Amino acid sequence: MSKVTLELVGIYFNREVKIPEGEELRSVQEIMDLAIKQFGNSTEPGGFNYMTDNTSNPMCAIRHYFKGGITRSGKNRHAGIYELKEDRTRLPIVQAWQYYVITDKNERVSAT
Repeated sequence: MSKVTLELVGIYFNREVKIPEGEELRSVQEIMDLAIKQFGNSTEPGGFNYMTDNTSNPMCAIRHYFKGGITRSGKNRHAGIYELKEDRTRLPIVQAWQYYVITDKNERVSAT
């Protein structure tokens, strides 16, 4: 069984996602779907999910129920639901989130 680390900055999600034997993942969304299956929905401590807006945009928000504690940056954060969402209400300014795919050698790779 292989695994990848899914880290979503801003919502304090940083977990190893196990990829079942023989399963070939082709997108970050497929890794996120596995994370939901493995860690539960964001209504549960440690859980994670993403939301869609029923358009061509497959994800408009990401949410994690952080259990609380010290973050990667060394800050202490309270337990609770942390969320980042796209905001198109103030056009032409668009608030969006981004992600990076990083190899085990700490190199960024392009992702689709």
